[in-house]
Parts: sequence; structure tokens; C-alpha cells
Amino acid sequence: MNKEQYTQQVRELSLNVVQTRVDSIRKKEILRTGMRVYEGGLIGVAGALGRYDEGELTQRAISALEQEIPYPYQLAVGRKEVVEPAHDLPEGAQFVDEMQQMLAELGQAQPEFSFSNKINLRTQTVQLVNDLGLDLSYRGTSIEVGLLIKEKKSANIMDAFAAYEGWRYDRAEFLRLANMVCDAFRRPVEIEEGTYPVLFFSGDGTYQGKLAESLHGQLYATGGSLFAGQMGRRLFADNLTVYESRSWQDSVIGPFFDAEGTVNDSYRCTLIRNGVLVAVRTDKKNAAKYGLPLTGSACGEYDSVPTLGNPQRDLPSLQIASTGKTMKELLDGGTGILVWIASGGDFTPDGHFATPVQLAYLFDGEKLLGRLPELSVSSHLYDMLGRDLIGVSSDSLTSLSKSDVIAMSMKVSRAV
Repeated sequence: MNKEQYTQQVRELSLNVVQTRVDSIRKKEILRTGMRVYEGGLIGVAGALGRYDEGELTQRAISALEQEIPYPYQLAVGRKEVVEPAHDLPEGAQFVDEMQQMLAELGQAQPEFSFSNKINLRTQTVQLVNDLGLDLSYRGTSIEVGLLIKEKKSANIMDAFAAYEGWRYDRAEFLRLANMVCDAFRRPVEIEEGTYPVLFFSGDGTYQGKLAESLHGQLYATGGSLFAGQMGRRLFADNLTVYESRSWQDSVIGPFFDAEGTVNDSYRCTLIRNGVLVAVRTDKKNAAKYGLPLTGSACGEYDSVPTLGNPQRDLPSLQIASTGKTMKELLDGGTGILVWIASGGDFTPDGHFATPVQLAYLFDGEKLLGRLPELSVSSHLYDMLGRDLIGVSSDSLTSLSKSDVIAMSMKVSRAV
């Protein structure tokens, strides 16, 4: 019998922002521990919240073997590694004071708007240890700023947002971002219907949803993926490379290993290389069952059996490699449509895509020039990432986190 312990600990300081002021402060600390035992090709799992008795938890996991859940896979062994990304974030009372000062400056600079929602300071520790020499540990302290912006004369619940998540904080830089969003919002501009460069933030799930679903290993192997049967074929533009990342250097907040203890080189696994499909996302079960490469994509709750996850709910951190040009260079001296808020859209099963865009800005690659009316954009996944792909920027809208953009030509029309 082998034993494995999966621990998640979160310490969070959360500020509730109302009318551009800190309205309340909440602190929480949560410890979750999962115990896994393996014997005879089976797995038993038990979990505990908060303090626990290791012997009792182990016994419950042993008892769970009676459920006869198969797990005939080699466990991760013999690797010890600790990753703790550096950060420059204020903590405790200093964090609260700094956020209050930042909000005060923002309120003075933008008196026509009110700001609300949450600002979180979070320290997350995740550890996976077993009796075969595996000892993986991640500890990261990050900030999550998610300010909803409402024009005071507006009847809407929200009109825009200024947000980021990462390891850095710089008051001047965040104020620059928030002021840019608000200033451009006050400048309405028009655009004719037609085909334009449309820019999404590269990590935006709006355009990534079908891509993530199609790269799901089980769907691929059973014929439910748009890419089924096309391994090794060129599907997209020559300069498109897509990888799943667990690297803090890609602004991924979370452990560098998956729920089964798989660690990829550089904490990344390439799925599409230069337009060619080279892998789909797998955990140990699907890799073994369908004869696919293991990509280290297992997920799951602390007290559950690791799985590949739901392709819609458990979206991976898909990253698209830069194609080498800045945002301004991608637009080649012209302007494009930067999608800021888009909801209500979807892909058809065969890859056609359309979404309403509630907020978009006219963008020159450096500045937000003005707020566009509500729009609809449409295309097809193969065109968006193929013949109509303009590129992925080498720079970001803010230096606070990875906020690069992907640019593609799309059909643009006024919202109905």
C-alpha cells in the first residue's frame, strides 16, 4: 500500500469596496487535506477541513478502497521541488492602507464614476507528498484587483471594469490603467460595419472556449472534439503555438504540478506547435486508455480522485505564444477593436463563433481612443486562428501582469 497527502491552504485578506471606499474587511484561513491510499490497482480517498488526525484520516481513505475505484497507474515518484514566486505586495495593515489611498486617488481623478467589488490579497500553499519520495510544494502570494466601474449617471449595474491578478503592485501603474479605461469610456466613437482587426486578451475564455474543449483528451479520443482524428496535422496559422501552462512566469496563479504530481519541463506542455496539433490534454487515465501522451492536466478537489475535468467548467490555463510583434506593430499603424466585455456568445459544434460585445474600445496599440457602441463579432475557429490570425503581442496593456492580446480579422456589426 502507498500513501499520498494532498494539502491546500489559503490565507486571504479581502476588502469589500463600495462607492470607491473600503466598506468592510474580511480575513479567512482555510486548510484542506486529502489523503489518498493505493493498493491493488485501486484508490481510496478521504478529506478533512481544518485540523485533522492523520491516523483517522488515513483509515477513512483505506476504508474507501472498498468502493473499488480503479487507479492502475504509476504514481509520481522521487522528485522534490519548491516553487515560491517573488512578490512585492504590502501585507496586513499596510495593504489595507495602500488600497484606501489608491481608491481615494482614483475617486479624485474620476469623480463621474464609482468603483466597487473586491480587492484580495491571497497566500496559497499547495503540497503533494507521498511515500515514494515525491515532495512538491508551491507557495504564492498574489493580489487580485477586480474593480467594477459604474458611471454615476448610468442605470446599469456596471459599465466597465479595471482588473488584474498577479505578483506585483504599483499604484501609479494601476491608476494609469483605471484612468485610461474611464477616460476612453467618456469618449464615444462610431465605426461602420465590416471586417476589422479584433483584439481579445489572449487569456480571454470568450474566444478560447471551443479551443479548450477541442483539446480535451477524452473528447478527442471519443470523437467529440472538433479536432478528432487530426493529430499531427496543420490546423492553424504557421505562427500559432498553444501550450498549457502552470508557470508563474505566465501569470498563472497556482501550483506548478497537476493533481497527480506530474511536472512538465518549464511547467508548460505544448499542444499546438506552429499550427500543428501535437498533443491534447490528458491525465494518467486518459493517456493510458487512449494511448495519448501524458500532458499533466489532471485536476480535482482535494478530497476527490484526480480527473481530466469538465471541458467547459474546468478551463485550463491555455497560453498562446507571442508571434513577435508589439500591439502597435500588429495594427500596422491603424486601429483595431479591443474587446473589453463580451458575454452571451458561443461556438456551434462545428466551430462557428459569434458573440455580442457589450464594451469595446477603439485601440491604436498604445492608447484606448474611445468607446465603441455595442457590437457583434463573428467568425470560425479555424479562421480566427488560421488565415485571419494577425498575431499575438509581445507586450502587454499593463506591466502588472501578463495582459497580451491576440489580434484576428473578424466580421463586425452593430448589436441588434
